[in-house]
Amino acid sequence: MTTIRKPAACGDNSLRPAPAQGTILAGALAAALLPAPAWADDAADDGTRRTDIVVEGHREGDANPNADPEAPYKVNRSTDSRFSEEVRDTPKSITIIPKEVIEDVGATSFRELARTTPGVTLGTGEGGNAFGDRIFIRGFEARNDIYIDGQRDPGVTSREVFAIEQVEIVKGPSSAFMGRGTTGGSVGLQSKRAQTGNDFVVAEGGVGTEKFLRGTIDANYELSPGLALRVNALYHSADVPGRDYVDSERYGLAGALGWRLTDTLSVALDYYHFRADGMSDYGHPFDPATGEPYAVNADNFYGAVGRDFLESDADVGTFSV
Repeated sequence: MTTIRKPAACGDNSLRPAPAQGTILAGALAAALLPAPAWADDAADDGTRRTDIVVEGHREGDANPNADPEAPYKVNRSTDSRFSEEVRDTPKSITIIPKEVIEDVGATSFRELARTTPGVTLGTGEGGNAFGDRIFIRGFEARNDIYIDGQRDPGVTSREVFAIEQVEIVKGPSSAFMGRGTTGGSVGLQSKRAQTGNDFVVAEGGVGTEKFLRGTIDANYELSPGLALRVNALYHSADVPGRDYVDSERYGLAGALGWRLTDTLSVALDYYHFRADGMSDYGHPFDPATGEPYAVNADNFYGAVGRDFLESDADVGTFSV
């Protein structure tokens, strides 16, 4: 007799593994994919094996310590201790010009910086009286509201930027923070201070048209832990473009000594010397009836070359704790 076997139906599970077998197989695959555990080395516990990781960074030697290292144009806080909060939280309009901006725009004096600052204008030396920085903030003269390292500068002189870390222009009534002052505002100049743990020497120079010649040196040395010395020197000589016989020659020397006694107490001693020799410029003549300039050569000099001169000297010393 012949026996005929029928194939298993589609729903028959006789050829599939049992549920328990499938679970065991999935667990084995998962275990194979897991990383092997790392066991601690017994030798590391007794200090015989050790790996040191040293991270070294580089900061530009003469970088502004008040600016953001990632964004040197950004200064969040004024160096004046009378402003205890950040600039954005201070109820004043404050424009801070850091050293990086001064270098990038090529400014050599405070007058050049003031020309590009909104709300600030300069006296043009009418009648040949171009002595000193005559500053107007919001239309009000602020010549007597200039501060150096937080101290009022009563002198009237032309100010250089070779020893300046940053310039702070405060707009609005200065008496709110500075005491007696004018309505327009005030100007604060922050000198370059000695830095501990950061030795550097930076020398810069420039040569240009109109007999332009300029050289500066900025050197900082740490004499001992917590004690540092910084020296800045300047020489500048140039003619005034478009003017006959009008030129200027400037010399400068600044020294700063800083001593950090504790984490909260430091002493700073600064000295600044500056001399400028030049020629007064009486400008261009005009018709008083019409207010229009006369049709003469714009380069003409209206003065006595052997008689007229313009000289200024400044010697400033400050001591702060």
